[in-house]
Amino acid sequence: MPHLRERFILKTIENKLKFAPVFSLQGARQTGKSYLARDVIAKRVKKSIYLTFDQKSVRTFATKRPDTFLENYDDYKPIIIDEAQKVPDIFDAIKFRVDQKRVSGKFFILGSTEFSKLTNIRESLTGRMSRAKLYPLTIRESLSKNSSSRTSSFYLQNSTDVTRAEFLRYLENGGMPGIFTIKNKTEKNLLLQDWISLTVDRDVHTFERKIISSELIREILEQIAKLEQPNLNNIAKAIKIDTRRIRSHLEVLETLFVINSLPAHKSGTGKILYFILDCALAAVLGASFEKIMWTAVLNELLAKRSYFDNSNYKLFYYRNTKGSIVNFLEENAKGDISLLKIITEEKYDERNLEILSAYQKKVTGKVSLYAIAPFESLGSKELVKIYPWEAIA
Repeated sequence: MPHLRERFILKTIENKLKFAPVFSLQGARQTGKSYLARDVIAKRVKKSIYLTFDQKSVRTFATKRPDTFLENYDDYKPIIIDEAQKVPDIFDAIKFRVDQKRVSGKFFILGSTEFSKLTNIRESLTGRMSRAKLYPLTIRESLSKNSSSRTSSFYLQNSTDVTRAEFLRYLENGGMPGIFTIKNKTEKNLLLQDWISLTVDRDVHTFERKIISSELIREILEQIAKLEQPNLNNIAKAIKIDTRRIRSHLEVLETLFVINSLPAHKSGTGKILYFILDCALAAVLGASFEKIMWTAVLNELLAKRSYFDNSNYKLFYYRNTKGSIVNFLEENAKGDISLLKIITEEKYDERNLEILSAYQKKVTGKVSLYAIAPFESLGSKELVKIYPWEAIA
């Protein structure tokens, strides 16, 4: 069963429940949040209780009497509330109880949308709630392998037990639980299309303050998958729609965790780029091999940052004045910078590395240069350390 695979975020969840009065786990629909809460945490902690606002009777009770609802379960710890965003008033009720009696690990809330003004949820739990985000399965999670340690920038591994074939299989199958293990390609693609259709036709219409076009949402998702540089202006230009309307639809997709954003670093040019949350979903929307690779590596890096709490590192991409791109730029609190370029061409061409060398000459301070490529062996060219693709796992 795909959901039975060990999730690397589990230790983070258990640690945060020891200290924060409220812990929130958020992420896109069907990424495994409910399984972690209901079938892992709730079974490990005897005094816990799992409740979901997907159940109409539970949602109705909490909507009409949020304070009484929580009082009814006061003997439990944690009180696990799934799809919490469906009852916005529960957040104020939780705030009141936390302020009355601060108990670590009392509330564990889950949501498939961001808790924000768009979901009619005020930031009432600021300073009281610790958060983490769940992503589609990482490469190693999909293979039921142990987590890798951070031995260098971008978690690149000098030695990895992930094979090239396993890496390529992940690019094809993605990491959506319940979908990625299906061997029949036609059936798998149908399920991926169904996931997209539910997002386009149902999920995006759950926001009262937004008038959303399903047709436009689908077009935006397709352009995010296909465009080489899917920023706001390029998406609007491709669809021929005003940027203000595109921006409002992107906001909805971000709130639903359907897309991830990657900002441009201040040392270069460019605007925020958008990516589909999973490489297999990107593929069925028409992404090229290069975009599938970029999407997969982005999910890998974002997931590890969320699960292992590397908050000292900020992730960007770099674009020079000529429009050339380095896929990832990582900057730590000290200002040290690491660059990672994804090379998809099978033959070595030193021109692929010129932008990395040029960047190092451009800036002062500590800069580390990396590339992942389809070459069979580890190696380096000048100051650029080259790893095989699968070293990112």
